[in-house]
Amino acid sequence: MSAQLRMLDAARPEESSRQAEGGGDADSKRSPARDQATSVCGPNGAEIADILSKYRYTYSSERDLHEGIASVLDTNGIGVTHEVRRGPSHRLDFLVAGGWAIEVKVDGSLAAALAQVVRYLTDIPELQGVLIATTRHWVLPAEVKASYPVELVVLRRSAF
Repeated sequence: MSAQLRMLDAARPEESSRQAEGGGDADSKRSPARDQATSVCGPNGAEIADILSKYRYTYSSERDLHEGIASVLDTNGIGVTHEVRRGPSHRLDFLVAGGWAIEVKVDGSLAAALAQVVRYLTDIPELQGVLIATTRHWVLPAEVKASYPVELVVLRRSAF
């Protein structure tokens, strides 16, 4: 089933999906505390979250939701690579031009998602930050926001 989107207060954008393979290993560890300023080459997590929050998503699986997110980012001119491998144990759902990763979560707990994000930020030196795009009604703890470049957006489901 193909993902469908609905932009709030606007016409539905055209659907598309983009997939590419990434590669490379992180050779060194890096401190999780990073500068949260906008990257010179691309949008930061808050800017991406703002774009994704303007749409409603129709999906029956996480794969469908990935297609919807890819379509929104493509429609808004944001370059991404889908399912990027970084080392033997890390697979980023999306890597945005400029260094932010998007991790999509439809199931699981906030604690598990944050543990995964901290591993990514610690083990992958080129990451500027991680945006958690979720269908769950989670709120980032203040201490996480103060310590790591992490953003969260709750994606809304379309009524039909």
